[in-house]
Amino acid sequence: WKGGRLLPEYYDTWALYFSKYLTAYNEEGIDIWGITIENEPLGNDSNWDSMHYTPEEMNEFLVNHLGPQLEADSHDVIVLGYDQNRGDELYEWVDAMYEDEEVASYYDGIAVHWYASTFKIFEDALQYAHEAAPGKYIIQTEATVDAEVPKWRDDEWYWSKEATDWGYDWAPEEQKPLHPKYVPVFRYARDMIGTLNNWVDGWIDWNMVLDRQGGPNWAENWCVAPVIVDPDADE
Repeated sequence: WKGGRLLPEYYDTWALYFSKYLTAYNEEGIDIWGITIENEPLGNDSNWDSMHYTPEEMNEFLVNHLGPQLEADSHDVIVLGYDQNRGDELYEWVDAMYEDEEVASYYDGIAVHWYASTFKIFEDALQYAHEAAPGKYIIQTEATVDAEVPKWRDDEWYWSKEATDWGYDWAPEEQKPLHPKYVPVFRYARDMIGTLNNWVDGWIDWNMVLDRQGGPNWAENWCVAPVIVDPDADE
């Protein structure tokens, strides 16, 4: 299912699903450190299964449904809000999550992605998030280099600007300056250093290993990864 919103009458059911998910992993000896409430609550252009939240809807779900359910079932797990791009939207979510003391008490931090720009760190937005809640996490939870048409070649190609993110192609005209062609290796290094120097506590790559097509995945959302394997050649 892509897009849409969770109907309020199912908030309790969805909270229970989270709790049972954590319990099932725990029973297999896997203790999950943290969760986000929703990946990309502002939407993802229908590339993947998704569900939308406003900041207020996410607060309602967490404070009155998910949080109490996790407490009732004794789940000691980190809960991160937002989980989308750094940039202008981050300010609104920070305000909504941290302005009210009760609401803020249910959040352990905020999750962010890098897709708003090929090169910008958005230092001001990260500083704003830190100053609003100095004791809470900022975790970079997703980053990858996408491409519309898979064309992965060899290591030398990967060090060229032609291996750029597809934001160069899809960005509307007014946003193209945010998505220049940029060598992926340099982008990774710039983003890791820049975010960690601006209060980000952890940086997570979306894909550590992919095949030469940039998959596998059913959504045809092809990506580059730090390690590319060739299953046919077994290398």
